[in-house]
This record gives sequence, C-alpha cells and structure tokens, in this order.
Amino acid sequence: MRRLRVTRQITILSLLVTCAAFHLGEGTSFGYARWSLWSSWGPCSRTCGGGITSRERTCQPGYYRGDGLRHEGSRCSGNFVQHMLCNKQRCPAKSANSVEEQCSQYNNKEIFGHRAKHWVADDNPTHKKDPCELRCRTEDSSLSYGFGKMENGTRCVSNGVCFRGRCTKFGCDDILGSRLVTDMCAICGGRNLSCVQVQQMYSSAHGTFHDYSPVTVIPTGATNIRVEEHTKNFLALLEGSPPNVTTDARFAPHMPGELHLAGTVFTYNMAPDHNESFSALGPTTGPLTLMTFLTEDGSQEVLYEYWIPKEKDLGGRTTLSTTKRRTLFPSRTERSDKVTVLHDDPEATTGKPRSTLDNRIPTLGKENKWSKTSGATVSPSVSELSTPPVPSILRKKPKKPQKKPRKPRPGSCPRCLRVKNQLEHYCSSDLAAHIKVLSVEPMERGEVRYDVAVLESFRNVFALQQREFLWSPNATCPCPKLVVGGEYVVMGHLEANYRRKESRLVANDKSFVRRFNDKRRRQLRRLRRRRNEKCNRTL
Repeated sequence: MRRLRVTRQITILSLLVTCAAFHLGEGTSFGYARWSLWSSWGPCSRTCGGGITSRERTCQPGYYRGDGLRHEGSRCSGNFVQHMLCNKQRCPAKSANSVEEQCSQYNNKEIFGHRAKHWVADDNPTHKKDPCELRCRTEDSSLSYGFGKMENGTRCVSNGVCFRGRCTKFGCDDILGSRLVTDMCAICGGRNLSCVQVQQMYSSAHGTFHDYSPVTVIPTGATNIRVEEHTKNFLALLEGSPPNVTTDARFAPHMPGELHLAGTVFTYNMAPDHNESFSALGPTTGPLTLMTFLTEDGSQEVLYEYWIPKEKDLGGRTTLSTTKRRTLFPSRTERSDKVTVLHDDPEATTGKPRSTLDNRIPTLGKENKWSKTSGATVSPSVSELSTPPVPSILRKKPKKPQKKPRKPRPGSCPRCLRVKNQLEHYCSSDLAAHIKVLSVEPMERGEVRYDVAVLESFRNVFALQQREFLWSPNATCPCPKLVVGGEYVVMGHLEANYRRKESRLVANDKSFVRRFNDKRRRQLRRLRRRRNEKCNRTL
C-alpha cells in the first residue's frame, strides 16, 4: 500500500513538472517512435520482363524537447524497406527470356574443364530442385550445371519471383510479401462485395447444322469469365452484340492459345476428347457474343459463368435463344432439370415485374415469365372471418417435462451441439452456401472429406467452384453429420496453406449447419441483399 502511494505521488509530480515546463515555454512533449515518409522508388533491376525496385523509410525515435536527449520509449512496427515488381511488360519477341539471358553469360567460358559454346536453361525437374537455382545445360544436353541463384525478379511461380535467392510471393499490389489477392470483382484486396455471379447451363436442341447458333452475350465489365463445352460442336467468341454481330467477325481459334478480345486476354483450351473451354480474368471493355458452330445433330450443352458489377446487374437473365435451363452442375451421364443460379436473383412476386433495363442482355427468344410463388397468400372465406381465433396469449400451454440430457453409451458418439446465431456466423464465415453431399470419404489424420455440389452461394469471399471438397476434422464422430444425398446450408471457413501448398474448406463442430428448406433459402437471400447493413451491425 505504501509503495502504491509513492508511485501515485511520483506520477502526479511528473505531470505537474510537465505542465510547469509547458507554461514556461519549454515545449516539453512526450515523444513516440514514428516512421518517416517513404523514399521514392529506386531504379528497376530490369528494363522488361519483370524486375525489382525498392524504397525505404526510417524509424524516428521519440524525444523530449528541452533536454536535448533522445528516448527510445517505443519502437516502430512494420518493415523499413519495401520491394515491388516493376517493368512487367514482356520483352521483345526476338530477345531471350530472363533465364536464357542469364545462362548466356557463361557462353564460351571454361566450366570445370569443359568449354561450351552455348548454354541454355535446363528445365528438367529432376535436375532442378530449387526454383530459384540458375541451372543451365549445353545445347546437346551433354552437361548440366548450376550457376548459383537467379537474378532478383526472375519468375519462379505464377505469383512469385526470386528475391535474394528465395522464391517470394507477391500480392495483387505487386508488393513482395503482400497477401492481398484480387477478388472475383477484379478489385485488389476486395471481398466480392461489389459484384454478383452469373452462372448458367445453356441447353438447346435447335440450330442449323454446320452453322453458328447464338448462346448469350457477355456484357461489358465482366470478370473471371469461364466457358465450357462438352460436345463435338465448336465454341466461338465475337466482339459486339446483336444485331451488330455477323459471322464474318473474328472467331476464336481452334488451337490452344491466347485470344485478345474486348480488352482482355482469353485462354482457349481443347482437350483430346474435344472438350473446349475459354477463360479470362477481365474486365471486358465491350460486349462479347458467345456462339456455337454445330457439327453434330442433337442438343447443345454450354456452361458459362462470369461476374459483373452490381450496378450492371441485369436481373432476370436470358440466353440468346429459347433454351431449357438445367442445373449448374452437369455430369455426362446424368443431368437434372433443377434450376439453380449463383447470383442475386429477384424474389418472385405477385405484382408486376420490373421494367426491362436498357443494358439487359438481348434475346432472340421469349423472355422468362414471372410467376406467382407457391407461398402466395389466399384471402380467407367469410365463414373463417366470422369466428375470430382465440389469441395465442390467452391459451394455456401445457408444461412440457424437462428432459434430462442423455449420456452417450460407451463407444458411441455424443450428440453434435446445435450451433445458433445464424446472422453472426453468416457475417464471419468465408462461405455460406446451399450444398448437396455427393459422397463421403474418410481420410488420413482422422479427417473426413465430403464431395459436395454447390447449388447456390449466399456468401463467398473466394473463388467458388461448382464442385468442392468440404473437410471435417473428426472422422470417428464427425460434427456436423452430413448424409450422402442430403442438402444443407453450410457456413464454413477457408483454411489457407494446408500442407503449405493448398487451401481447403472446413466445417467443424462450431460451424453453422442446417438442413436446407425454402424458408432458410428466403432468409439467406434477404441476408445476401442486405449484407452490408446487417453485417456492419453485427461485427
């Protein structure tokens, strides 16, 4: 107690001294360590093909004015140096790439008693274990040799470069070590809040043999575009939208490669079984018309998806011809007629539909009709109105006997706890989706893996596929318990750096899981529309 009084006296005395010094003009102030402004970026290590530039800042320690002394009462948190990619544009076609250029520095030089005229990059994975090792070979492959580490800025993985001998990943802001990623809306560091997903299966038995058949129009501003076709027909992409599109426009090549259309780069692939696919990050600077060239009789099957800004959301979307919509997750042997759309569709109402927007996707067929929902209210009859019901408050409810919690039998699994508070879990989870369990498989380390089909997404902060693996940490007594063939609403989390190289979806005993029903769907769709308002109150 005495020590506490002395401490208080010292504190009060120091405050009095500080105030007195301030009034006497000393200007005494308590200083804290703080960062200086960043210096300007230094020169880039390469003129093309990707280099490294750096900038620095210094930590300025705190000090007291008047006594001339510097007191390091606190330290600055963070890094004092930053490295960023620069000059990422491709080098001229005739110039050698970065690795080839580094290997060419040893041309006509004697290496361990051997003199080689030309050294080229050795990409054999059995020879090169370190991704940042500069390993070169002679043109006749008679000699392979490692020349140390590659230069800073040399690409080692798709999102990483070599820096000081190590493969260092960079974020979407091009800063080395940054963890920022681009969301599906093409916003660096975003959380998919400014766009919605459009995903449809186009199916049609109409069309002229050996002629082009329109499928849909991909609007301006679309991002993360993916198109798949699993028949013997051919895909084609054209710039523009009907009626300004003709078959004389530029078509996609039928050889794997890149195609520059609407301000973005599309990657075209064709598998040996003739399955085709287009993919692009976007955003597109103009509309694109997706078509198929019919080479066989029968139905057309095209799966397409893209993300579009919310201000350009087209509401009820249709394809360019009369189509039969099918499930978003087709299989080659079995298909379903169930319609599921992974974007913010308007709720069906009994009133008039919304007016057609100017930027709505054009159609050559009939528009989808709005219909009344199955849950529409019906006016009561006169006889029902004549006898008012007894208020529920006045009714006496029988008391239910309290059940004692059952003790689990020896060797049996206890009941899974019923996780509550749907809104809190919705706002804090990385995934909230309507799924269907296709199969279940026990895995090593006592885990269980579910193969699920994502039927509708109500919230996802990462790129969500049509088929996903959902992991549960306990295979002996799994919680939640998911049954094959069952449909559920699952709110889970994304576990990054699983085994240091993968990411996976996890649902454990603390995840919100419920059997799926229409009432739950309506609740989550309302949450999806008012996500920002609801979640800002919760978090």
